[in-house]
Amino acid sequence: MPTKLKIPDWIKCKFKISTLMGIACGIGAAAGYGFLPWYSLILPAALLICLDRKQLLTVTAAFTLCFASGVFNKHLDRNTIQKFPAVRSLISGEIFCNDNRLSTLPDVKRPYVLACKVSSDDHTFDANVIYPDNAAVFYGDCHKFTGIITPPVSAGLICENGRITGEMPPAFGNLPLIEISSFSPAEPRFSFMRMLYKCRDFILSRILSGIRNPATAEMASRLFMGASKGGSHHDKQNFIISGTIHLFSVSGLHVTLVALIILLVLRFLPFSIRFRVCALLVLFYVLASGASLPAVRAGTMFIIWCLMRSALFPSPSWNAMMYTWCAFVFILPETVASLSAQYSFGITAALLMLMEKSPVIFARQDQIISMIPVNSPFSDSKRKFLYIYRNSAMSVLVSITAFAAGAGISFYRQSLLLPGGIIANLLLILFTPVLFTALFFKLIAGALFAGCDQLGALVLEGTFHLLVEFTGTMADIFMPLPSPAPPLWSVAVYYLFFCAALGARSALINRLALIGTVAVLLIWHYPPPGSKPAVTVINYGSNFPAMLIFTRPGNGTALVADIPQNTTALTAGEIFKKYGIHQVQANFSGTASSSNRGLKHLGKMLDISIGGAVDKGRKPGRAFTRNLKDFYRDKEIPLPAFPLSAPDKNTVLCEFPGNIKVSSKITADGRKISVTLPDGEVDSTILPWCSLPTVWHKEIR
Repeated sequence: MPTKLKIPDWIKCKFKISTLMGIACGIGAAAGYGFLPWYSLILPAALLICLDRKQLLTVTAAFTLCFASGVFNKHLDRNTIQKFPAVRSLISGEIFCNDNRLSTLPDVKRPYVLACKVSSDDHTFDANVIYPDNAAVFYGDCHKFTGIITPPVSAGLICENGRITGEMPPAFGNLPLIEISSFSPAEPRFSFMRMLYKCRDFILSRILSGIRNPATAEMASRLFMGASKGGSHHDKQNFIISGTIHLFSVSGLHVTLVALIILLVLRFLPFSIRFRVCALLVLFYVLASGASLPAVRAGTMFIIWCLMRSALFPSPSWNAMMYTWCAFVFILPETVASLSAQYSFGITAALLMLMEKSPVIFARQDQIISMIPVNSPFSDSKRKFLYIYRNSAMSVLVSITAFAAGAGISFYRQSLLLPGGIIANLLLILFTPVLFTALFFKLIAGALFAGCDQLGALVLEGTFHLLVEFTGTMADIFMPLPSPAPPLWSVAVYYLFFCAALGARSALINRLALIGTVAVLLIWHYPPPGSKPAVTVINYGSNFPAMLIFTRPGNGTALVADIPQNTTALTAGEIFKKYGIHQVQANFSGTASSSNRGLKHLGKMLDISIGGAVDKGRKPGRAFTRNLKDFYRDKEIPLPAFPLSAPDKNTVLCEFPGNIKVSSKITADGRKISVTLPDGEVDSTILPWCSLPTVWHKEIR
C-alpha cells in the first residue's frame, strides 16, 4: 500500500490566505493574458506540495478565475477595433462629454481638448474633441454636432532597404481628434457622476474663495480635486523637469493623506462609527476627484481597511491590500503589467513590512530608555528626548522607504532621472502633508469662521508659492542624468528585491536582497546590453532637409543635423526617449527656416544646444533667427560643432565623431542616404516619399 508523503510543518507555507490568493491571482492573470510563457509556471507549481488542503483549494480557485479573466480580456482586446475614417473628413452625430476635469466655476479654466464619447452612423467611440472657445460645457452634456475628424496618425514609418515595414505608435494616443464647427443641445442622459461633480464644484468654490492668483486657483483645483488643466505652462514645465509632476494626478498619495486627515478630524466619534464614516467620505472623494485608476486602487484599499478595522478584523492593512489586488487583477488582468499598479501595491507592501519591523528597529532605543534612572530632572529630559527621537526617526524611515519603493516606477518613467528630482521628491514627501493641511484649514476656516476665510486663502496661496519656488529652483539647478528607460522585467525584479529586503526572515536573504536592489538601480543608469552608437535618418518630404541623428546611448547625448518641422521633431522625441537621450546638440545645413522649424517643439522635450549653421555667405533669414532666439544669447550664431556642408540645394554632407560620414541626396525615387563607416564600408538606402516621416536606423559596430 503506497504511503502518503508527509511534509514537515516547518516546510509548509505560513503566509496568510490573502497573500496566497494575491500571488495566485497575479500569476494566473499574467499567464492568461500572455505576459508569462507556459513553462514559467513550472517553478510556482512545484511549490504547491508545501500547501495544505485549504491553501491548495484557495490557490487553485484564484489562479483559475484570473487565468480565465486574462484569456477573455486578451481575446476582447484583439477583437476590439476602432473604426475611424482613413483621412480627415466631415462627421456629424451625437456627442457626450465625459471629461472629469471640467468645472462650472469661472476661476477654473476649461482644457482646450476634451475627452468625449461620440456616436455617429451607429458606431460609438472615444475621441478628443475641440469645442469653440466660448462654449459652456460640463460633464454629462449631450450635443448634436457637425465637425471635422482627424484620425490618429503614427509618429513615423519604419523604413528598411527602401521599403516601409512598420510604423511608430501615435505620439498623442490612439484617439481621433474632432474639431466641432456647430452644435446644439441633445436629449440629456442621466449621469450619477454629474451630480458628484456638482458637489465637487461647491467644495471647490469654498476652497477658491478669496484666492487672488488665477494660477494658484488652477493648481489647487487640479491638485486637490482633479479639475481644470492645472496651472500655467511655465510652472508645469518646472514640475516636469524637477520630477514632481505626478503631484497633479490625483492618486494614492492624495487619497491616503485625505483619509488620514479625515480620521484625525473624526476622532471625537466612537471607534467603529469613525472608520465607517471615513470610508464613505473617501468613497466620495475618489469619485468626485475623477475616479482615476490609481485613486480607485488606493481608495478601495483604504475603504476595505476601514471596514475591517471597524470590525476588529485581524491584519486589516495587509488583507485589505491583498484583497484589493485580487479584485483588480480579476477585473483588469492587465494590471499585472501596469507600472502604476506595481508602484501602488509595491509601496504599500513596503510600508506595511517596515511597520511590522518597527519593533525590531527600535528595540535598541527601548533598551537604552529602560536603563536611564528614574526620578531625576536630567533623566526625565533625556528620556523625553529619546522618545521624540524615536518617533521622528520612524517618520523619516517611512518617508525614505516610500521614496525608495516609488523609485522603481519613477526611474522607469524617467521622472526621477534627475539629481534635483531625487532631492525634490524626498522633500515633497514631507511637504505634501503641509499642502493638504493648508487645504483643510481653508475649508474649516471658511465654513466655521467666516472672518478667517481670508486668512485661510493667504495660507493656501503662501503654501503654493513655496511649492512653485521650490520646484522652480530644482528645475534651474539640476540637469538630467544620462539613462535609458529600463525594461519592464527589471522593474518587477526591483520590487521583488526591495520587498524581500524589508520582509525576509533570514538575515542572509535580507542582505542579498538589499544588494540585489542596489544592483538593479545601478544597472538602470547604464544603457542596456547591445546599445551602440547609431545613425538615424528621418525623412519627410523634398521641401524639407532630412533630419540626421547620431545617438550615443552611453552618455545620453545625440548630435543632430537639421530639425525641419514639428512632425519630424515629434518622431525624433520618441526615438530619444527610447535610448535615454536627454541632451542634443544641433547644427543646421542652411539659414532658412526650413532647417530649424521644429526646434521649439523638440526643445520642450529635452535640453538642446545650438552648434551653428552653414550660411553659404548669406545672412540668416528672419524666421530662422526667430526660431533660434530662445536657444542662444549672443547676437552672432556660434560655429558648427561638427563638420556639416551643403554643396547644393539637394545634398547635405555630415561627419559625425569617429569618422562616420553621412550624406543625404534628393533623387526622383526618394532621398538617398549613404553612411560611410570608419573602415570604409558604405551602407546606402533610399527613403521613399510619403505623407508621414520615414525613419531609417543603423547601429554602428
